[in-house]
Amino acid sequence: MIKKINGVTFVKSASTSARSLSILVDLPSGQASNEERRWSNKATQDAHSAMLSSPLRRCILTNQVLPSDLMVQLKIVKSRPSTDTGKTGRVPSLLFTPSKILHPRFSVPPHGKGAWILCWNDAVQSLAKKGAYKRLSVTAQFPSNLPLKIHSQMARRVVQEIAMFSERAKSKSATLASGAMRDCPAVEVGQGDWEKITDSVSEGINGDSPLKVLDKDGKRLRAVISFSPSATLREGNHDRLAILVPLDSAASTDATASSIGSRIIPVFNLNDFLSSVVTPPSDLTSATGAVPSLSDEACGALNSLINLFARRYPSSQVGDTSNPSDKIYAIYADEGDQSGRTASVTVSEADVNPLLIALWRCWLWTGEGWGYRKVPLESK
Repeated sequence: MIKKINGVTFVKSASTSARSLSILVDLPSGQASNEERRWSNKATQDAHSAMLSSPLRRCILTNQVLPSDLMVQLKIVKSRPSTDTGKTGRVPSLLFTPSKILHPRFSVPPHGKGAWILCWNDAVQSLAKKGAYKRLSVTAQFPSNLPLKIHSQMARRVVQEIAMFSERAKSKSATLASGAMRDCPAVEVGQGDWEKITDSVSEGINGDSPLKVLDKDGKRLRAVISFSPSATLREGNHDRLAILVPLDSAASTDATASSIGSRIIPVFNLNDFLSSVVTPPSDLTSATGAVPSLSDEACGALNSLINLFARRYPSSQVGDTSNPSDKIYAIYADEGDQSGRTASVTVSEADVNPLLIALWRCWLWTGEGWGYRKVPLESK
């Protein structure tokens, strides 16, 4: 089924029932493995297309039907009773909590009545102000720190996906199907290349894209990620989480939703987003009892992958390692046949997509990712 919403065409899969258009949709139990497979999606599909082809859900605030990867699910759960109340017989209060943001391998989604809302901090704030959540339950409380909790879980999801991407890449064969030695799918990028990218974008791209310096034969550049406090993306006086950079020469810098294709590369600056996490992730506590920063955890996973390739495959290209403190990385997928026949050999789009989707959702959450298509925060 093809559905057109606000000029954007979405494809609804045949497996999605009519119940998906209801606000009160809850997926069946045991859906964690299904969700993990869906985030991987097809090997030949880019991350943006995978997000647009996710199951449709209706936003409780705007009443618009959108792909679920562009939204956040909220569930009503019972809060833990206070330890100082004793056995008073009081029924624990009901609270709204985010669901299905963390990786299903590390967190089991809560059960209960649920609703979907735009993946946007302003939308959640507007939902609390308008009180539209009371359509689900008049007794459930909407915690004031819910946006901070969603932000924290999205940041943790990125780190989890980076760790999973590193593990998937490590499990691949040392050689490609052609017999050539593979290159590391994560490559360190120097501060100089980062400055070329950001300076060219801010001044307008003329001629070749600044990302040409990172494009490599046999590999498809999928994203550039920075965890460095000194590497910034700016528009006017505002810091940005991400920008879209065309890789083809003479490509337009005015990328719209319909023109985002396989050669439009997202460039993410995650330092501020990860450092502003409020809730400490208990599952990342180190053996010494200290809680490392999310940036350090993400860089550690990528550096572990790079160091493994440097030790085992000396001829592998691992990028500029002269200054590891730059904390800037280019993420690649192998070109060529990415069918199931060579899935154990290639680092395919399916291996990279879960990480890219997690990054895109963070971009949507800040509001920047909705820039190409403004969504009014008004119920219809």
